[in-house]
Amino acid sequence: MNVNEKVQKNPKKRKLLITVIIIVAICAIALTVFTILRNHYYDQLTYNPDDELWNDEQASELLTDFDETTGEDSPLSEIEKLEQELLDNALKLEALNPIGSEDVYNILLIGTDARKKEDRGRADTIVLASINTKEEKIFLTSFLRDIYVSIPGVGNNRLNAAYVYGGSALLVKTIEQNFGIKIDNYMKTDFFSFIDIIDSIGTVDLEVTAEEISYMNRYIREVNQLSGIDKSDGQIDEADAGLLYMNGKQALAYARLRKVGSDFARTDRQRKVLMQVAKKLKKMTRGEQLKVLEAALPKVMTDLTEDEFKAMILKSSEYMSYQIKCMTVPVSGSWKFVTINGMAVISIDFNKNIAAIEEWIYVPDEPTTTTTTASSTTTTK
Repeated sequence: MNVNEKVQKNPKKRKLLITVIIIVAICAIALTVFTILRNHYYDQLTYNPDDELWNDEQASELLTDFDETTGEDSPLSEIEKLEQELLDNALKLEALNPIGSEDVYNILLIGTDARKKEDRGRADTIVLASINTKEEKIFLTSFLRDIYVSIPGVGNNRLNAAYVYGGSALLVKTIEQNFGIKIDNYMKTDFFSFIDIIDSIGTVDLEVTAEEISYMNRYIREVNQLSGIDKSDGQIDEADAGLLYMNGKQALAYARLRKVGSDFARTDRQRKVLMQVAKKLKKMTRGEQLKVLEAALPKVMTDLTEDEFKAMILKSSEYMSYQIKCMTVPVSGSWKFVTINGMAVISIDFNKNIAAIEEWIYVPDEPTTTTTTASSTTTTK
């Protein structure tokens, strides 16, 4: 009696064999579909290490345009103290391993103000997205661009200047070496990529004041001019202040807004936009999410390898259920303004901020490099 005849005469074995065949078939189909999706979507990304170094002459125009002068410099003793603190912090962190955990994946989100694809521009938005799989939370940490830091191979300057001198790679390295935190990858978009990504999900719902609308319209006119369309396209009536359903161009204007409130308020607006995007994505079906992914990925530049991208795709549905929390660096009570060479910069207490980041992002009961207290500002489910 052959194997087939034995199976036919034994219903239990036949049922088991059919079950195994079905499971194998499902796994094969799932693997095939995933491979197609992975290859298709990864091909949409712009893989770009973005590590071209600029010298002072190349960077000067962008840096000069960015600088905001405030008059006389702070007392020399105060400036010297700040410079020494930067040196001490760098020496201390050299002796330590970067803060890290197997349960946390850190990806730096960079929004540049480049008007053209070939332009470098400046890092207008610097947000560290930390995916904590043990806590099932995503932490969005905004770094103010005026923080005075030590830039490897360049010297002391605003955090924003690191991107001007060495692109995304140097910005990542600067955050790692000043805050002792390991960054796994980065993703970068420019003005027009940001607009297209927001438009791919429809609109974002944001509360705005009449004063904010007044300044937003200036940014909208600038984008219209760059796009060669009517300057009034997308303009918002100040009488419509309140909850607005913004398209990509309007959301960009809201995120760029600098004239209403401090830079802390500006980074808060940027996080609100990110959180609204997350809320929209959570409400979508898997098919709708994949359509957004297909529309958004060609607009993103990243150093993610194919294997890293594969891991993200595998986990993406799970991440959609995570709670999102937000905070800003520097944390409250840990900073002050100092004027150096006519530049208004933010002097921070690195010990307080490094400790705050550690407790904020990482699982409390796991050993890391430092410990202290952090405070959140915003949460969404």
